[in-house]
Amino acid sequence: MRKVLFPKNGVLKEKLFGSIYELKSENNRFYAELEPENSYIFDGEEFYCLKGFGDIEYNLFPKHAPNFEKINLENLDYFIQNDTHSATNFDEIAQIEEFIKMFDLNTAQPLPLLYTKSYNNLFNQLLGYRNERYTYL
Repeated sequence: MRKVLFPKNGVLKEKLFGSIYELKSENNRFYAELEPENSYIFDGEEFYCLKGFGDIEYNLFPKHAPNFEKINLENLDYFIQNDTHSATNFDEIAQIEEFIKMFDLNTAQPLPLLYTKSYNNLFNQLLGYRNERYTYL
């Protein structure tokens, strides 16, 4: 379960099954313990709860489950170094932008706030690790 923080008391429900969650209050903050890797709707705004460490504001989650399958590692590395895209495929560009949002959020914290298996794989490849072995990029 993941402790997710909300700015006010509102209607929180699971997107798929419509289960309604009651927000709890602590120190004038509202929160709910949510199951990661599920979609939720808070006052009409959709978000996808991801795995991660620590408490997190609901609006830091992406709207949908992130997908990084179209990212070419060289194009991602180029974007990180040059802040401009070498990719020409619009789907890949969108996925690179989503990866960078998670990357920026995670690097500002001691432990990652958001992650998925595909995020971890790409991040390790950026560091030069592939299948537990060091490889040159």
